[in-house]
Amino acid sequence: MGRSDEMAPQLTADSVEHTMTHDDTMNAKPPIMLVSPREPSGVSWIINCLLELGVRVDLQPTVDQIFGIGRQPASAMWLPEPDGRWRLHPRASALQKWLPFLTRSERYTFRPIPPVLHVQRLPLRDESRGPVILFVRDLRDALHSLYRRLQPQLTWSEFVDWPHAETLLDAIDHWRLFMETWLDQEPVFVGRFEDYKANAQLLLTNILRFMQLDFSADEIARAAENSSYAAAAAAEQRYRELHPHDQQVANRAGLVGEWESLPDLKPTMMDIERRAGQLLARFGYRLSHENETADHWDALSISRELSAFSRFDIPQRILDAVPTAPLQPMLDRLTQFSHHLTSRRLADARLETEDSRTLLSSLGEFCTRHDPTATVALQALSQSFTEGSAFHLARIRALLLSRRPSPTE
Repeated sequence: MGRSDEMAPQLTADSVEHTMTHDDTMNAKPPIMLVSPREPSGVSWIINCLLELGVRVDLQPTVDQIFGIGRQPASAMWLPEPDGRWRLHPRASALQKWLPFLTRSERYTFRPIPPVLHVQRLPLRDESRGPVILFVRDLRDALHSLYRRLQPQLTWSEFVDWPHAETLLDAIDHWRLFMETWLDQEPVFVGRFEDYKANAQLLLTNILRFMQLDFSADEIARAAENSSYAAAAAAEQRYRELHPHDQQVANRAGLVGEWESLPDLKPTMMDIERRAGQLLARFGYRLSHENETADHWDALSISRELSAFSRFDIPQRILDAVPTAPLQPMLDRLTQFSHHLTSRRLADARLETEDSRTLLSSLGEFCTRHDPTATVALQALSQSFTEGSAFHLARIRALLLSRRPSPTE
């Protein structure tokens, strides 16, 4: 690597003396939760900043991608060294494409504080968690950015309508549920992509203050500079030179308000405002029209049909607003989707293998109650994703050639 181990983040004498040598001690307290949706929000920037400052970040999405959902704790991406330092697990080496910090050393020294845990899921019941840092971006920009990054063989409207693997909600309703449930956690700090673009150093300063971590202005400025778009793009270029088969673009120069220059997508953007407008306004985003915005949870009636929802810590105020039975439009949408789902369609959606398995399981549970005729086809599809099947192995090879694990920027 380009930087020697001696150039790893500099700690104070006191912190070096007490550097943790194993995971149990560092995890003595609930982790600070760094939360972002699956849509690009700039979260890789804050992850890199924290690493630059010697704060270890455990990335649950990355670990789920390389080991399988829930099979390993997020800390599995870091391997302890005998001298108290850490190295990145070889299977997580693709993060070097996303996080420039990882390209400058092979051994890392972290501060003796609980690591930060990055997740992209709904909060779980009885989960031990500390303060929450919620990263958000205007959904109108974020959803389009994800569409461009994944490049699915789906139309824009098909992409937005595609059911989430766990909740079976479409992209708009799942985003709203995700944000509402995490906003209900206390204490919570909201960091916006737009604030990062406007003044990265100020946003980092405010985040560190929320985390009750004390750094000098010079340390903060250096961390922000080393995590800039230019630094990330250079790291991606170095990674791509070593891995020419990986063609997924990690660092796209996302623009604030880019959605306004996309007239072909205007109907969906208006639908986003109608269904999530109150939440967008709460985050400080301007609405293009003063249309009446919906503030109901009719779509969440599907929660009464799926066992996965028993795992999630959903605020009671939301549960109280959910209809007592699934609404017919929701039933019709999912029934039709299940009947038309094929292995080709799954491939076109460019889902990770684990997400395909979860989606098929959720649809199977739904259809067992509402459309048993579709369960046989769904079970046959599920067999394609059992480990070792020909389709499963071919899918893994295709995904490895096209894109690598990421923290979802």
